[in-house]
Amino acid sequence: MQLHQAQLIRQWSDRLTFFCADAGELSAESIQRLESRGVVVDPTPVVEVTGEPGAVNAVVLEDGRSVAVDAIFTAGAHIPRDHYLRGLDLDREETPVGSFLKVDAMGTTSHDRIWAAGNVANPMATVPMSMAMGSFAGAAANSALVTEEFDLAEAGQNK
Repeated sequence: MQLHQAQLIRQWSDRLTFFCADAGELSAESIQRLESRGVVVDPTPVVEVTGEPGAVNAVVLEDGRSVAVDAIFTAGAHIPRDHYLRGLDLDREETPVGSFLKVDAMGTTSHDRIWAAGNVANPMATVPMSMAMGSFAGAAANSALVTEEFDLAEAGQNK
């Protein structure tokens, strides 16, 4: 994902250094691809960020070099806040950014009475996307309840 982020950021600036120490082993092809667009690839770990509050001016690398910067982009960890669901043994899906609940387009999980929405099911979900997913999951849950009521009524169990 860090390699992808570096490619995205390159469209905003023609001066980009990708400090890739934590990105894992980069292939020669990946490095060449970045360098073809003028990205400087530096595998040396960053050990310090310098500058005033709200205004960075350099990063200090493990080998002692100081590299001037105007901005720093980092990626946060995608952590689903779904610990309260762990005991339900719902199916999960491994993604490039971790393990998340497996759902269909309507938010249906592997349990026929549990729906999920937002970033417990989609690690890339923003607030508006989560709201939309919640709307779909709510509609699916309501549909299941309506169907169940009619099924029970037809069977003479609920009128």
